Formats: sequence, C-alpha cells, structure tokens
Amino acid sequence: MGLLPPVYVDESACEKCGTCYEKFSCPAIGRKPDGLAFIINDLCNGNGSCIQVCPKDAIKRPKREVAGK
Repeated sequence: MGLLPPVYVDESACEKCGTCYEKFSCPAIGRKPDGLAFIINDLCNGNGSCIQVCPKDAIKRPKREVAGK
C-alpha cells in the first residue's frame, strides 16, 4: 500500500487542450474520443505531478475523508 489515491479529471473544467495527454508523458492519462482527458486508476500512483501540468486546473485530488465522521 502506501500509494496515494488516484487523481481525477473534472470534466466540467477540462477544455480538451491535450496538454496532459500529449505533452506530459504519464501513462495513467488517456484521451476519450471527444478529447476529454481521463485517468487510468490502475496506473495512477497519485503523486499529483499532472495537477501542476493542467493549465485549466481540471486534474484534481479526491477529497480526503475524516476518520470518525
């Protein structure tokens, strides 16, 4: 274990610019037929480097749940 949860793409913020899947060489980022980016959860190590690459802030970390709530 020890890995962070996978990031995700906020489809309402993704503008299909391709920066994440064309210029950033992460195998966990794919392209849907309509141009939207998506994350391949089984390949994402959760390090978040792709978050910094997206010019539209469409790649996000999942919110953490607080234990006991």
